[in-house]
Amino acid sequence: MTRSIRSLWRLTFASLIAASGLMAAGVAQAQDTTASLRVLVTDQSNVRIVGVNVRIIHVPTGRSLTLTSNAAGVLTARGLAVGGPYEVVVADNNRYAADVQQNIFLELDKTEVIELGLRPIIEEVIVTAKAITEDLAIGVGRNFDRAKIDATPSVSRNFVDTLATDPQIMVDNSVARGPGVSMAGQNFRFNSVTIDGVAQNDNFGLNKGA
Repeated sequence: MTRSIRSLWRLTFASLIAASGLMAAGVAQAQDTTASLRVLVTDQSNVRIVGVNVRIIHVPTGRSLTLTSNAAGVLTARGLAVGGPYEVVVADNNRYAADVQQNIFLELDKTEVIELGLRPIIEEVIVTAKAITEDLAIGVGRNFDRAKIDATPSVSRNFVDTLATDPQIMVDNSVARGPGVSMAGQNFRFNSVTIDGVAQNDNFGLNKGA
């Protein structure tokens, strides 16, 4: 009877040891094999910002996770693969900008903490301008386009008839070999008349006063 009791105790003790080994194995299998990343979202004054979308990217695989900062301006990504590198970027491109946080490596069963500093997006204003196609006029002057010339009645098709339509221009028919054309009361010798860019001036006094 005594021998049977001893055998029973031995069997029971062995069972307890086996059960303890299984429990230990279960605990070992339950150990975490991942890592975590905590991001502190701040502005330029180091104040935490709420409700900002942040993207965490595992560079080797290209997998990404987007989270939103909580009421404390913090977001935590759990269950991430150990190692890296990881990149952290702001996902609210229409509201904020931030430098990309690169080369982040995570350790097993640990939480890496980084800070993501944001700056507001500056609205871009595009100003367009149109080049001036006409020459800059210095002093008194007047341009006559093709439509104006065609609309001016002239028997001899003399350009002086077109000039005479401007109230600042006086055509003086009393000038020898005239007529003389005076602009803004100046002597006709001071005129500079061009047609299609070609000067029509009386530089030597041999032509009419136009």
